[in-house]
Amino acid sequence: MNPLYKYFPSLGPSLKFLSLGDFPTPVEPLFKLSSFLKRDYLFIKRDDLTGRLYGGNKIRKLEFLLGDAKRSGACRVITSGGAGSNHALATAIYAKQVGLKSTIMLFEQPSSPEVKKNLIADYLTGAEMCHDLSYEAHLKSLKAKIRYYEEKEGCAPYLIPPGGSSALGSVGYVNAAFELLEQIKAGMIPEPDRIYIPSGTMGTVAGLYTGLRACKLKTKIVGVRVVPSYVSDLNTFHDLVKSTSMLLHDLDKSFPVINEIDNFTISDDYLGAGYGITTIKSANAISMFKENEGYHLDGVYSGKAAAAFIDAAVSDNNKDKAILFWNTKNSREFSEETDLIDYRVLPHEFHHYFD
Repeated sequence: MNPLYKYFPSLGPSLKFLSLGDFPTPVEPLFKLSSFLKRDYLFIKRDDLTGRLYGGNKIRKLEFLLGDAKRSGACRVITSGGAGSNHALATAIYAKQVGLKSTIMLFEQPSSPEVKKNLIADYLTGAEMCHDLSYEAHLKSLKAKIRYYEEKEGCAPYLIPPGGSSALGSVGYVNAAFELLEQIKAGMIPEPDRIYIPSGTMGTVAGLYTGLRACKLKTKIVGVRVVPSYVSDLNTFHDLVKSTSMLLHDLDKSFPVINEIDNFTISDDYLGAGYGITTIKSANAISMFKENEGYHLDGVYSGKAAAAFIDAAVSDNNKDKAILFWNTKNSREFSEETDLIDYRVLPHEFHHYFD
């Protein structure tokens, strides 16, 4: 049973849910990193292991979004993101698993080994791949694509926003908060003083915050910004928290409506030169996690949140308080498949990422 349904059972019949992942994900002490940093009570939440096909934070959202897509009678989903979008890849993988066609609309971002690998993996899912040079151009292309499939397939495609960050998508991380509550009750981790987690399109942090407040945990969330401020800001966060809690309240009146924001902050200190660009601090954090714990992080999302987590561990005056790093990066390896593919089989507009 979903932990959320355990506490609010009337939500079960109302929210169409598809079981896609492996839950609960482990919460583990970081013993070696604690020894290296000389700071106890460091923990990690392993959302890199959310699914066998592909992990990371997107799967929790897709369980509800793809469930709703199936219930709506759609035969295709359309979603978007940067060229190396983990969300777009996860959507294409799991849409195929549940019998839905997918179109992923990708816009320009700096190239990197991760971007190249994700593009090849996108191709292997069989998803339709589209490319635009900017987010603004993408918005125009999206309208045309929706009209095209309405006429061609006779039904409207189901639109999933970037990152799956809608009220319904955020419910996946409301559920995650109740999962954490169960792990606290089981003695796997003390109630964390703070959680460090990447903040992109904000569905993850908004859902987690909504869930923590609903289950009456006092834990503070530090959302580490990995995108420009016009994508990730307090107004967006507040709107998502309110709409997510209202969605659940409308389905179960005992779920609280959350209007006030406390115990949440956005950290602006780790973005660096911009989205998709690894910083010195994130590179150091990636090395530290790999060398001490064997975990592989990335420079776009998890490495920047890990850098904030490490800085807090070193400078924190409350060293007897538990702090938790929430790992949102996929750690399911698929290099064996992608390494065999010549990038020139991709649509031509993606070739410059490899050239």
